[in-house]
Amino acid sequence: MRIDYPYIYFIIILMYLTCKSWNRDRNNNYFKVAVSITFAFIGLRACVVGADTYNYTMGYLEKRNIYNGDDIEPLYIFYTVLLRKIMKNELFFILCNTFLSLAILYALVKRYSLNKTLSVLLFFLFGIYQPYFVALRQILAIAILLCGVYYVAEDRKWKWIVYTIFAIAALYMHNSTLIDSILFVIVYFIPLTSRKIVIWIIVMTSIVGVIFQAINLNDIFNLYLNIGMSSERLNKYVQDDQINNLNNIQGYIWLLRYAWLGLFVFHYMDEKKLNNWFTKIYLTSIIMLNIFYNVGNIIRMNLVFNIFSIIVFTWVFGDRYHQSLKTKRNVNIIIFIIIFYFAQDYIRGNIGWDPTNAGRMHPYYFFFEDYSNHPSITRFS
Repeated sequence: MRIDYPYIYFIIILMYLTCKSWNRDRNNNYFKVAVSITFAFIGLRACVVGADTYNYTMGYLEKRNIYNGDDIEPLYIFYTVLLRKIMKNELFFILCNTFLSLAILYALVKRYSLNKTLSVLLFFLFGIYQPYFVALRQILAIAILLCGVYYVAEDRKWKWIVYTIFAIAALYMHNSTLIDSILFVIVYFIPLTSRKIVIWIIVMTSIVGVIFQAINLNDIFNLYLNIGMSSERLNKYVQDDQINNLNNIQGYIWLLRYAWLGLFVFHYMDEKKLNNWFTKIYLTSIIMLNIFYNVGNIIRMNLVFNIFSIIVFTWVFGDRYHQSLKTKRNVNIIIFIIIFYFAQDYIRGNIGWDPTNAGRMHPYYFFFEDYSNHPSITRFS
């Protein structure tokens, strides 16, 4: 049986750090260690790990004429030309991509998360990390857009002008962020003041999603999906194994996981956080995932919204958490169950992996290992 041990060892270490930091989150040492090993795990991987990473690297090294044409966004072309002038090396390329894509996430988590080490763990357990292995231009564009979000969240001078500049720059890195940047602005100005309304929205959209699951909704997204990449190709890269596994209650529990996660978060969240911009972005993510969960690539389409789940989830550790021992106990127990549930799925996903899977996440190699037999080379190049 094929077992990808590096992924499993890595998540076990993150879980250990999360447990150690549980009542010591003001001590940033555990968070710093978690961030460091995350950067190393993503940044020191071989270029064959993750769909299209190999092609992007070969294009950057000019060993192949790929991702260098007129159909590629101009900011990415400028970015690769600049990196070549500095250094033309596989490790340097992946390290730069990793740092630039994750730096803003580090800043957001450090500034706004109430349990920073847990946020790092959730980045992996919630599957958000996967596009960071397979979708270079998109994650760089998202990083640029999130810089604008951070600036607005800090309520700095000329915030919307600065946000617009970042949104335009993101568009020139990968034009899928056009819709994202517009939706961010829309939800910013929509008031959200009632916990009951939020819970009602989550429940109703879950019901609508169950009804819609029998309908092929992929055509609705053709315009969005064909921005920069075909829907067929996206489906190959980020596909949930359980999208159509609705034969039993376990299948529905998994497919509606974002709904019950949201119900938990909004039930225990402090009232003052309800109308926060990040909360509304997170709610938008839940709505999209509830209604369109049978669209195979919804995880990647929803990535920029779902990123905020790793921050908003920790807001259950607010004032209500500390004011009642019963609430504190209940929240801790529920989170333990949630971590166990998602961890077992993460681990199972790295056991018995398929070498023909176009995501090419397996097997994991570090850059210094001999990866000549990796499927990215033997099956997909």
